[in-house]
Amino acid sequence: MLRRLTAVVGTAVLLLGLLVASYELGARGRASSLPEGFEALSEVYDRVSRDAVNQPPDDVLVEGAIEGMLESLDDAYAEYYDADEFAALNDQLDGMFVGIGVVLEDTEVGLTVQTVLPGSPAEEVGLEPGEQIVRVDGTDVRDTPSGVVIDKVRGPEGSSVVLGLMGGSQGAREVTVVRAQLNMPTLESRALEGEIGYIALRQFTDDAGDRVQDAVEDLLDDGSRALVLDLRGNPGGYLPEAVAVAGVFLSDEEVVRVGVDAESAREYRTGKQATAQDVPLAVLVDRGSASASEIVAGAVQDLERGEIVGTTTFGKGTVQTISVLGGDRGLKYTTARYFTPSGNSIDGRGVTPDLIVESRGSEPDEALLAAQESLTGRLAGAVPAGENS
Repeated sequence: MLRRLTAVVGTAVLLLGLLVASYELGARGRASSLPEGFEALSEVYDRVSRDAVNQPPDDVLVEGAIEGMLESLDDAYAEYYDADEFAALNDQLDGMFVGIGVVLEDTEVGLTVQTVLPGSPAEEVGLEPGEQIVRVDGTDVRDTPSGVVIDKVRGPEGSSVVLGLMGGSQGAREVTVVRAQLNMPTLESRALEGEIGYIALRQFTDDAGDRVQDAVEDLLDDGSRALVLDLRGNPGGYLPEAVAVAGVFLSDEEVVRVGVDAESAREYRTGKQATAQDVPLAVLVDRGSASASEIVAGAVQDLERGEIVGTTTFGKGTVQTISVLGGDRGLKYTTARYFTPSGNSIDGRGVTPDLIVESRGSEPDEALLAAQESLTGRLAGAVPAGENS
């Protein structure tokens, strides 16, 4: 089964690196010349709309034709958005949406909770990473396509959904979750013991680079001498923001290559003045770190800029372009692959940490403690950056 991450936010958007995974925004394009035989599509429309016993509305026919084209691409990330879905997608990429507040993974056993967003309705009722959704409002959904399950889970603000769960520490159970307007906390920062600063980035929104830059400057001004960048549970976002975040720690370096293959791909580089170029760095990752998160982690690892700590990342190495259709609708499809500075693709493999620490849901946070220990040693001159402790 194709592994996919999705955020339950009120739309049936599939996110791989939230989405996207890594996204590029495409300008509205002009229609190219139509291929020979395309007039048959117009003829089918004329005949169906005139003669079919069950005549669907025009917008249904148009959407069906579009989705048929996308299915022919054999592209798991290709998707058409109507006006409402496209508006919700844009809100989601800006960190705002209505939903229950979880990131799900489409696994062999069904939709599984990968990340529970802080302060969300899902957190309030105690949803746990690793729990599987097996029923929605009393209906068994174990053999139901993930997109259909998401449609059942989504709904208007203030409404509730009853989820049947299994696989967590509490065994089989049911919880009622009230959907709410969420403003996804994209960044959290604080000072840790030992003159170490901590930054958790939850999503690569269109201002992620500036947010990380500001947080790093504040932490350094307050006396931090080493930094932890936490990308656990971060499913991705805008590609340019991944480059911008990497540019806070890397000066004039290649971050990623984007194209059909590594040799012909376009290079994306950071600027010449990184705020934290010489500051010891550890990056936390896990199974929920995808796409743009993997771009940053892969660059840090390839360039030996810091230590990657945690568990192997999701493994999404493709880029989707989002194009505007007709002013208020959208189209998303895969347009390129991305490669780390060494030319490696992480698609289907992920980024393997330098220091593997299983800690999802643990208390205390073993991965964070391991990163702190590593940084403390490096501040003391005991462990060079890029080497395992």
